Parts: sequence; structure tokens; C-alpha cells
Amino acid sequence: MINLEQVQKLEKKVHSALTYISELREENKMLRDKLAGSQKKMAELEELVDTFKREQDSIEQGILSVLSKLDKLEDEVSTKDASPRPGAPPGKKDAAPTGGNSPAAPAAPPPPPHAEVEKPLESGDQDELDIF
Repeated sequence: MINLEQVQKLEKKVHSALTYISELREENKMLRDKLAGSQKKMAELEELVDTFKREQDSIEQGILSVLSKLDKLEDEVSTKDASPRPGAPPGKKDAAPTGGNSPAAPAAPPPPPHAEVEKPLESGDQDELDIF
């Protein structure tokens, strides 16, 4: 037979189970809210990534277009330089044409500084010391 003490123990266990279930429900709700916020943030970030990709593609196309125009301009300049100028001696060009995508030739290095030439000693200069 069931006594009062057993019923009280059962009541305590049921009460603690209900409290635990309530806590779990609150935690579940909090986690669901956090998940929804994270998913919203992820969707916004994915949209930003897509925008950046589209912008990058458009920037890339712009750069390629400008490079193409520069190549055409360089080709025009090199063909104009290849034809002799009026008054210039035949067979001599003013500037060497550059290759298609190669960078312009580097400027020639500056000439070395002129070394000081020692003067031969004259008869009156023998008393002076030339240390330089």
C-alpha cells in the first residue's frame, strides 16, 4: 500500500521535473532566438558577399577594358614611331618601339661621377702635402 511519505516524494519529483522542463523550454526558446538572429546575420553577410563579387566582376571588366585601350594606344604609338618623321634621316627612328604588354624600358643609369684627376706636382707644390 502507498503511504503518505511515498506520495510526498513523488510530488517532489514531479515538481522538480516540471521545473526542469520549464528551464529547458526557456533555454530552447533562447537558443531558437539566437539561431534566428544568426541565420538573419548570415543571410545579410551572404548578400554582402554577392554584392562584392558583382562589384569585383565589374571592376575587373573595367580594368581589362582600360588595359585593352592602353594596348591599342601603345600599338598606335609604336606604329607611328616606326614610320620615319619628316626631316629625319632614313632608317633612323626617334624611339624604339616597345613590346605589347612589357613595361617601358628602364631609364639608363646615370653616368658615374667624374673622378678627380690628380694634377702633376709643380716645382712650387712639393712643400704641400696632397692627401686627397
